[in-house]
Amino acid sequence: MTYLLARRNRVVFRCFNLLKAGNAGRQTAGIAQDAKRTAIGCTQILSASAESGLITRSLPIILRNSYATAAGRPKAHTGRATPAKKSANESNAKKATGSKTKAKEPAAKKPAPKRKVLTEKQKEDLAKKKARDEVKELKEKALKAPTRLPASAWQIIGKEHGHIAAGLDSYKNLSTMERQNLDNQAESNRSANRSAFESWVKAFTPLEIKHANQARRKLRRLVGKPRAYADIPDDRQVKRPRTSFMFYMKEAMGRAELSDVKLTERVTQLSQRWKSLSPSEQEEYVHKAENDTKRYITEYENVYGEAPPVKKSKPTS
Repeated sequence: MTYLLARRNRVVFRCFNLLKAGNAGRQTAGIAQDAKRTAIGCTQILSASAESGLITRSLPIILRNSYATAAGRPKAHTGRATPAKKSANESNAKKATGSKTKAKEPAAKKPAPKRKVLTEKQKEDLAKKKARDEVKELKEKALKAPTRLPASAWQIIGKEHGHIAAGLDSYKNLSTMERQNLDNQAESNRSANRSAFESWVKAFTPLEIKHANQARRKLRRLVGKPRAYADIPDDRQVKRPRTSFMFYMKEAMGRAELSDVKLTERVTQLSQRWKSLSPSEQEEYVHKAENDTKRYITEYENVYGEAPPVKKSKPTS
């Protein structure tokens, strides 16, 4: 390859020297004709070499500048043809088509976390925490009544001394006049307590008092202190409907033949008599119970603003 390029280079220089000699001296016509034929041959050799790829851009700079080019004419690009750029609409359409054809692969489901096995102590602690949370929630629903003033003479003295036992000892040593003054103060405190309590109850709706009493009943069962959470007395509360047996009991309790019988035995006897009555004899009390149920439904809707809860009937076997 090196030898071939060197031979082509000698031919080029020979062509230029002959042309120069012909132009400068204007020698004989034979020499000019030979120079012309030699130049034509050189041009053909160079064209063939360029087409066959023998003369490339990797030649030294002296070889690339060893022949003349036409001034002002842009060189033709002999490299690879540049592909035409696609328009934005065509590329977007292609992407949209490709996205439609590709189906979304379903995401792999994560394995469910393993449940932590609790020890007996952890289970016990969890149960206690749930009980504490339930009691706390019930106390909020139960409503806290206003603080009461001391309602007796010895309570007043005990509050002054800071201890009830010390107040009792001091109360025993009081004169009659001092005791009378304490009793009068206690009566005034009781009256103030009643007024404050009634105002506190009226500040809530009948439905709120109803929910508070329900929470208090649950607290009595959970805490085990029946007197700690007594029901809030409210004359606006709707009385529950009475059954046919309750109407019968109310009427039979005042009979003379049962006046000397104990209450527990009286209830037992009346229960047996009720069961022995025929349907026609019970019809009077059944009718009273039905009317009382209608009364309860009407009052419940008017007072609480909602329908009474419906009891689920037990399935018959």
